Amino acid sequence: IIILNLLGIENPAVYLAHASAALFGAFYGWSLKMKWDKSWLFKKRKKSKMHVAYKNERPLSDEQYNAIRAEKQKKIDKILEKISKSGYDSLTKDEKELLFKAGNNS
Repeated sequence: IIILNLLGIENPAVYLAHASAALFGAFYGWSLKMKWDKSWLFKKRKKSKMHVAYKNERPLSDEQYNAIRAEKQKKIDKILEKISKSGYDSLTKDEKELLFKAGNNS
């Protein structure tokens, strides 16, 4: 095969690929004959130490989630109403923080 490749090769990349495969095959056969440790050829993957636990339980039911969301929306509506009546400066620090968090979550 190598001699046939030398005679009929037009593309040097093909010759290089065949020659490197032939050399690797010869080396691998020689290492089998010598009974070398082949662990460097076929490395085993290390098992991941991370363990993922899946929970099938939902933290809140749909009704609980919707009730909490409606309560938050009422608080935001009260804050916005207060802003429209007396301005942004009339808000407390907690109200400003709640409004800021609600704006970032949207």
